[in-house]
Amino acid sequence: MNRSYKTRYSFAGAKVAKKWKIEWSVFLSLHLKFCKMIKQTLVASLLFVSAAVSGQIPVVTLPELDSASALTENTLVLTDKNEVLKHVGELVVIEGVVVQVSYAEKAGGKPIFLNMFDPYPNNLFSVIIYEDNLKKFLAKEEYLNKPVRITGMLRASQDVKRPPSINLKNPSQIRILE
Repeated sequence: MNRSYKTRYSFAGAKVAKKWKIEWSVFLSLHLKFCKMIKQTLVASLLFVSAAVSGQIPVVTLPELDSASALTENTLVLTDKNEVLKHVGELVVIEGVVVQVSYAEKAGGKPIFLNMFDPYPNNLFSVIIYEDNLKKFLAKEEYLNKPVRITGMLRASQDVKRPPSINLKNPSQIRILE
């Protein structure tokens, strides 16, 4: 070990020992036990990950919070546009007519916006499908002027000028009602 490193380490350790009002030897003993515990934790974590990757430990995945499978029979179905804003941060089901479909080609993620109840800029919330997920869904025109049921987490936008939104990742989150 580099001598200057040892000196700095000893000096820093001595300062901590003095601050904690313990002997240098007690501090060193505690420090070594802590380092050993960290090393054991890291080794155990690596072994677990290695076993999971090799298939020796089954990996259980939780259902997506945005999916329809996370709903219960007591889930409230929102049909009033003014009621929607009271449920930001919740898993919601919203039924209404898609009155406008737009493609924001220059925006990050190249999203499709499905606006229900009112067209932009008067919409109170947005339904967004990003380009990465677009292939899973019907063509955007298929939703225009049709009553739909949207299921998902209604999230507040980071931009205060934009309304809350539901990001659709799975086709089970949108259903055309007829």
